[in-house]
Amino acid sequence: MAAEPSCRRNIFPAARRVAFWLTVLLAATLAHARDVYVLLSGGGTPLTNNYSQYLQASAVAQHLRETYPADSVWTFFGQGNRPGEPVQLADVHRQVKENGLLRESWLAGVLPGNRSARKEVFLVALRDEVLPAVHDGGTLYLFIGDHGALAKKEPKESVVTMWQMEHKGADERSWRTNPEQELSVAELRAALDAGLGKGRVVFCMTQCHSGGFHFLGVPRDMRPSPDWFLAHHERSRRHPERSHPHRGLSQIPHHAGLQPRQQFRTPPLRHQATRNRTALIASPQPRRGENKE
Repeated sequence: MAAEPSCRRNIFPAARRVAFWLTVLLAATLAHARDVYVLLSGGGTPLTNNYSQYLQASAVAQHLRETYPADSVWTFFGQGNRPGEPVQLADVHRQVKENGLLRESWLAGVLPGNRSARKEVFLVALRDEVLPAVHDGGTLYLFIGDHGALAKKEPKESVVTMWQMEHKGADERSWRTNPEQELSVAELRAALDAGLGKGRVVFCMTQCHSGGFHFLGVPRDMRPSPDWFLAHHERSRRHPERSHPHRGLSQIPHHAGLQPRQQFRTPPLRHQATRNRTALIASPQPRRGENKE
């Protein structure tokens, strides 16, 4: 009996040490996996990157910067102009009304911490910076307020219009438009699959054709089970536990008041309106020699 307190003294410190290290490991994991916030608004070209898009991006970016740590926020807008740095290109189109007339103007869409919204810039940052931050269990909140379209090539899927202006040759004052600067569902899904790990993604998209990006989480090719096309005796042989002859029919809603066995015995059905509702009734077939009336 005297040895029991000694055992307890030896066991409890060890248990406390295990609990301590588990807590440390959990804290380290949570500290490494954090939530991050990414704003993407490409705009296409200075002719299509409207001032309203800049105002929207500026408001969202400001809210994210004021609410979350600076190392958890990424902004990709237009050419990537930043405050305090030389303007690379006036990338925002604005119409100004003067004396009853509309004057076309262009200005630089300056945003703190901004980067170019070109596809390669965005995908590299996603791979090397954003996804590693959520790989162990964090959440990526992805905001896309941009132009969108349906891909002109196969597969016909939704795409996000990225920033499409690029230098023409070595002359930094010459520009050209590259219409290939589009981010497709397949490209974004491949990038997420490669680096998301245990993390997850929450999307907020307002661009045209944004609904097509639901294929990020839904298979494009929905393949039915081969068992659906097997004959009954073949299904019974493979799956004896499913051999009830009316198993499938028993799941049909019996709103017509028919039992499964009656589905194949009743004459053709017709609709008849009765007391503001539709009921299914059997149309009797006259026997040979009987008066149809």
